[in-house]
Amino acid sequence: MKPPPHELTPAERVRLEIPPLDATADEARALLADARRVAVEHSDGFSTVERYCMFIGYPRSGHSVIGAMLDAHRNALIAHELNALRYIAAGASRAELFWLLARNSAEFARLGRQWGEYHYAVADQWQGRHAGLRVIGDKKGGTSSWLLGQQPELLERLKQVIGMPLVLVHVVRNPFDNVATIARKDTGDLMRAVEFYARLVATNAALLGEAGAACLTLRHEDLLAGPNQVLARIALALELDADRAWVAACAAITARVANLTRHSVTWTSAARARVERLIEGHDFLAGYAFEAEPETWNRPATGLSAARQVCDSARGGVGMRVCRRGSARLEVDPLSRSIVPAQRHCANQTGEHRNGQNHQSSVRRTARHGK
Repeated sequence: MKPPPHELTPAERVRLEIPPLDATADEARALLADARRVAVEHSDGFSTVERYCMFIGYPRSGHSVIGAMLDAHRNALIAHELNALRYIAAGASRAELFWLLARNSAEFARLGRQWGEYHYAVADQWQGRHAGLRVIGDKKGGTSSWLLGQQPELLERLKQVIGMPLVLVHVVRNPFDNVATIARKDTGDLMRAVEFYARLVATNAALLGEAGAACLTLRHEDLLAGPNQVLARIALALELDADRAWVAACAAITARVANLTRHSVTWTSAARARVERLIEGHDFLAGYAFEAEPETWNRPATGLSAARQVCDSARGGVGMRVCRRGSARLEVDPLSRSIVPAQRHCANQTGEHRNGQNHQSSVRRTARHGK
């Protein structure tokens, strides 16, 4: 079992996939109190921000590396696992939220942008700092979608607080791999992982159809097959320059082969059929299959602004409620970090990638890890 966070150094925490600053509700309250004391003094540093980037999606989907790449852009700041919506729920102001995001980004950069056994540091770029900040946001895709499914009003509260265009980045991975990794690392039960994933799919379909924000759906497999093209799409969506040095440095940390974790669990016919129905029912999952990987799925990118969506639209998304308010609600305390509606059964998570890899990775391990 993992030791209590207060017994660990920040470096030890990130190796165990424990947030270094706000792993507990008490730590989050203390961090928010710090923000309320000092954020106004630092607000001028955010005066050039033009848009807010929020990741939505699924745990173990491969979006940590994309967040790290964006944080490496000189004009962007993307926190890693801050869970900004819980601070919105706790009443954070815009100045406080932006200070919290910057504090998180700087701390993860100081720690080598490490999460578990993997390092997301992009060499010679801008992680943890910026020059002419234009985009700010948070990489906490699965939790953000789960929270919005439980409390859909948080999206409007976020928009009111930030007071600027919102861009949603929706990262998907082969659902069979995604679900298998959730089962292994989070729920301990395959069917529970399938239903958890299905709830997130419903929430994200509704968000893509109704959010009133610019949306961009990205496939993890596309990033591995063609990082330059995916980075160009991201830059276009956020109206950032796709600087050649930034693109090349980011491309250097990607692997070339997806990890097929679907083969690491035993699939029942019911679980497999449920995932197949999800794929058939949503365009943003179209082409995925258990037996083989789809061909690269890069779609042509076009101009994107606050008033115009460029996204993979969710079939049936328009008119769909974000999520039923029934089962598995979060703890009442908005600063709690709990999201997965089941107790974790996999105690030994040291060295396992947050986004679903164990021995092969969507990012290369550093030399000290043997690759």
